[in-house]
Amino acid sequence: MPFLSVGYRLAPEAIGTMLAEDVFAGLTWLTDHAHELAVDTGRIAAMGDSGGTADVSPIAATARLTDFTGLAPAYIDTADLDIFRDEDIAYAAPGRCRRSR
Repeated sequence: MPFLSVGYRLAPEAIGTMLAEDVFAGLTWLTDHAHELAVDTGRIAAMGDSGGTADVSPIAATARLTDFTGLAPAYIDTADLDIFRDEDIAYAAPGRCRRSR
């Protein structure tokens, strides 16, 4: 199974939405080259860890989004000892992730 890992810029030099933009550029590249890489674009998934502290844009920390229009379905996995466990559960709570269609 193909796997793409995006090498994005790191903090503190990369701030704001730069990291999310780097990852989006990687996903765009992957979809643009999917045919030559034998990647089924219907099966592309993205994963990641924490988006950062309270002053981080909702683009980088999706738990802060209020409008989910256009987002793909999400699978959220967390564990009892995960330091973001409560935030993960709150984000995935029924009714929290309604998307406009």
